[in-house]
Amino acid sequence: MKDATKASSKAAKMKTREKPLTPVLIIPGFMSSVLTVQSSSLRPSWKDQRLWLNITALGFNSIHRGGKLRRNEEIRSTRILNAEKKGRTAEAMSDSAIEEMHVQYLKAVESKNQWVEHMRLSDDMISEKKGVVVRALPGTAGVDYLSEGALTESMSYVFGPVLKLLRSVGYKDGVNLEAAPYDWRIPPSALETRDKYFTQTVATIERLYHFNENTPVVILCHSMGCKTAHYLFNFVVHNKGVHDGLQWIAKYISCYVPVGAPHIGAPASVRCMMDGDKMGLEAFLSDFEGLLLGRSLGSAPWLFPLESTDPQKASSDAPQSNKSEITPKTPQTSSMPISFLRQESSLHITIPPQRLPLESFLKDRDMYPTKLRLAIRLGKNLTMRTNYFTITQNEPFIDFNNETWIIPCPIDIEKTVREYPSIQICIEKPGKLATILFLPLLCNPWDSSSKPCSESSQVQDCRRNEKEEYVILISSGQYDAHFVL
Repeated sequence: MKDATKASSKAAKMKTREKPLTPVLIIPGFMSSVLTVQSSSLRPSWKDQRLWLNITALGFNSIHRGGKLRRNEEIRSTRILNAEKKGRTAEAMSDSAIEEMHVQYLKAVESKNQWVEHMRLSDDMISEKKGVVVRALPGTAGVDYLSEGALTESMSYVFGPVLKLLRSVGYKDGVNLEAAPYDWRIPPSALETRDKYFTQTVATIERLYHFNENTPVVILCHSMGCKTAHYLFNFVVHNKGVHDGLQWIAKYISCYVPVGAPHIGAPASVRCMMDGDKMGLEAFLSDFEGLLLGRSLGSAPWLFPLESTDPQKASSDAPQSNKSEITPKTPQTSSMPISFLRQESSLHITIPPQRLPLESFLKDRDMYPTKLRLAIRLGKNLTMRTNYFTITQNEPFIDFNNETWIIPCPIDIEKTVREYPSIQICIEKPGKLATILFLPLLCNPWDSSSKPCSESSQVQDCRRNEKEEYVILISSGQYDAHFVL
């Protein structure tokens, strides 16, 4: 019993020593946050229902072009027109099945009209219609799929596949995985004024940081979410001051990962304001309804293409003090760039164009490799690899093109050397059995003071992890890395 207790205690201690996963915060893009009805005097039954995007539950999924209710209306209209010519209008409306579906159609149309009223904003492009309160669904549930259901999820996914992948490697919602959905209809200044969105997002980042042993957070964002993240960084600097704000970013933000970022604007936003936007619901909405929606969105002008890339002239990714403005402007401070990056340095590894002969190392092998690649290992956990090269017995060499890898590293040289203490250069082929040879030609130290920490010209056979799909054919010894930043 004591041995079992000791074993479990030891396992628990080992578990606590494991380095935590880097926490991730997702900021979605335009039309990519689920919107729900918190309250509605127009449709009280819609309370807590998904407004964006759940047309099935809201009752107008059958009025799309080609839908049964739409087809029934076409049949009914034709019957009435023909009957009017013959003076038999009452007879045309006597089919109970057609008339019952007509009543359903009218209810669906009313439901659609109410949906438009809930979605579109007032004339100020910020306020909602009287009696309507719509907000983003919080957490990862607000960014996975816009519409729930086995059939609709596959057609309305946002970050659903990404969340599934992250969870499969150990991420847990609320622990090291979070999302910051928002009402994408309104401009960022209104998000803070109305919802305290950026204040709450800052608190979420700090919570993730402390909950994961002071590990900085990755900001993963898409489309307009990238500009929202920019606004967040500027919000921090604007409220804390430039020095303290930059210190906060350097401490709490690991990296900013923009996907499909409209950094200099999106022309589609101009079309949205001029011609309207049906938001992918062309089968349900009329041109006029699309116009009502598109011209009511206060976030659209924020995405207008910028006139200049000069940060002092063009940046709109910063808080504003004038609440009546729809498009936010950068505060007039010369030290306010368009975005903020974590302070770090980088290692640049370049393979210049050259031919590497391999005949002397391959001629005596029983199985002649058909494909080879170069691998460069920094420390224990980072490996860069080229693509595979086709090798033949008539041409046993690799022709390298100019390839460069850029590896981020701490700005402090001592921390960098601790993170990447050695370098090893290998030639690999596909497979699972590793044969290691020392090849002096591949040993290129970072500078003349580098010295090998282990060298061997003997052939060594060793089993590698069965999951690895390559064999090391030729390897340099490990070299102490002397980095120049």
